[in-house]
Amino acid sequence: MSERSAVFRRRVTDIRDRMNAQFNRLLNQDDSEEGTSLLQSFGVFRQQHGGGPVRRPRGGRTRHRQLTFKVSVLRNPTLTQYRSHRDATPATRVVVPVNLNAAEFRQALRDNIADIPLQFDLCKVNGQRLILPLEEETPQEIRARNLLGRSNLYIRPKITEANEDSTGGEVVQSEMAIVLHDTETPDHSRHNVQEPEVIREEFYIDSAESEVSDLDEAVLASPEQNDSHDEMDLATVLKDFQETHLDTSNYCAIIARRRKILHSACMALSKSYFAWHKLPNIEFVGEMADDYGGPRREFFRLLMVETQNSLGIFEGKPGSLLFSYSQQLLSSNKFYTAGKLIAWSIAHNGPGPRYINRHLFCMMCGQKTSLDDFDVEVFMDEDIKQNIEKVSSCSTPEDLADLKSHLGDWIAGCGIPDIYTATLLDVKRIRGEIVSHFAFHRVASMIQQFVAGMDSCGRFWQMVKRCWKQFLPVFTNAGNKLTRNSFQDLFTIGWSPAGSNRHEEEEATIFQWEWWLMAIQEREVDHTFEELVFITGADLLPPLGFPQSCNIDFYDQESGMRRIPYTSTCSLSLYLPRGVADEDQFKDLMNDALKGSLGFGKV
Repeated sequence: MSERSAVFRRRVTDIRDRMNAQFNRLLNQDDSEEGTSLLQSFGVFRQQHGGGPVRRPRGGRTRHRQLTFKVSVLRNPTLTQYRSHRDATPATRVVVPVNLNAAEFRQALRDNIADIPLQFDLCKVNGQRLILPLEEETPQEIRARNLLGRSNLYIRPKITEANEDSTGGEVVQSEMAIVLHDTETPDHSRHNVQEPEVIREEFYIDSAESEVSDLDEAVLASPEQNDSHDEMDLATVLKDFQETHLDTSNYCAIIARRRKILHSACMALSKSYFAWHKLPNIEFVGEMADDYGGPRREFFRLLMVETQNSLGIFEGKPGSLLFSYSQQLLSSNKFYTAGKLIAWSIAHNGPGPRYINRHLFCMMCGQKTSLDDFDVEVFMDEDIKQNIEKVSSCSTPEDLADLKSHLGDWIAGCGIPDIYTATLLDVKRIRGEIVSHFAFHRVASMIQQFVAGMDSCGRFWQMVKRCWKQFLPVFTNAGNKLTRNSFQDLFTIGWSPAGSNRHEEEEATIFQWEWWLMAIQEREVDHTFEELVFITGADLLPPLGFPQSCNIDFYDQESGMRRIPYTSTCSLSLYLPRGVADEDQFKDLMNDALKGSLGFGKV
């Protein structure tokens, strides 16, 4: 048994013994003593001795617990969408017993809230700001089914002849989350609830039940583990998030310059009318094209590139970046901005960063990860790399003594004070702790700000943390690369009728297309499958896939004209010329199309 386990067991035993002794003393006192009840004496004990775990009755929960609601009254009985705090009265805290029925709960609301209408509906506001009536109206059901979520409890007056013609204003959903919790010292006098009967035996702590198993200790000592999300795939997780938080019926216009994508995005974030949950409608300056999906995919693709290259918050090897240790960037909230932009992109089926170091991502999600294969080349500081290499190469007692002599203070400064008593068996552990210090712990403030930025979009990071395995290929380079076969599977070919001259010419073109894809796979040409961006606006498959399959259609070359292949990123269509039977001619056409694209709506 470890020392920590022994201390924990002794503490539980001590609390049990002190509480049982106190109860024995109280129960042996004269029951006729005025002014002091058992519950009052127990309260004095908790104040004097720092409290302790209270054992609940074996029959279930305490019968008269209370719940606290934050309640607002909607000003307009016809209001169906909540857009501003002006649509409702300021929130009032209402504390009620959990066992009230629907009629008693409504009466309790009337007793606690001024000017409440006689007839009303209990409602909530969902992620799309719609005002929805509750399915259940008792405190117990509202809490058990979590009907309110993060919403306040809203009272909407029922429409009568007097208010039938009322109209409502426009505003945003309240950021105030409902407070819904148990209270230990309820006020029963307000609702004439009798004091619960005291069952004396239930206040004792049985020594057999107070024993803590080794499994319990392991759970207490480790981060919370929840494998229920492992069965869900990434698409399901994101769809659930979108259904809960996104408002796909409204748009938010984003004006963007291709050469200043990051500046354009930050400028949009600074506007009072910006709403991350609305569908972004991208307008590239000087490009006359409506956004039916293609410009949005292109915008988020370029934005992820800019968050890596232009903000300055990342450093290291491409595809395996760490957070920069910069107080200046921290004070200017650059990490928060990056987190919000990344969450915004992924929430709308855009790409993730795909460049964060895999070990760092796991540590950010609270997961234990082996650092044995951590590549120290990702560190920009040469001294850090050299010192870690010295630790790694320590293999003899002489090497260890030399390490303690020359790098002992430096290692101790990394949060490893036991370096001076370490043995050769500790070298591997020490190396891992040095790596975690510089990759994670030293930049904890930067990571915290980055996470806060992501959580500003519907607590997005909390979802990522719960479903970290699914999001691993979104944040790191662990995703599968496109291959010739997977690229081909994306396309449906729009053939002309079989046997026609056009069908014959289309086969000739597709024959060259297939060989061109083979040349890309074998690296015989200077192109990659990631240049899918030419067709879709995205360089990889989006987390939720494309809204439809990609198409290959054909056109005829006019006599004396050379028309290069072109695409529609919104309809996901690639147009190829019919009858191209020469391999070099086809390669030249595709090269000009890929390298010479000017943007959306340009010729």
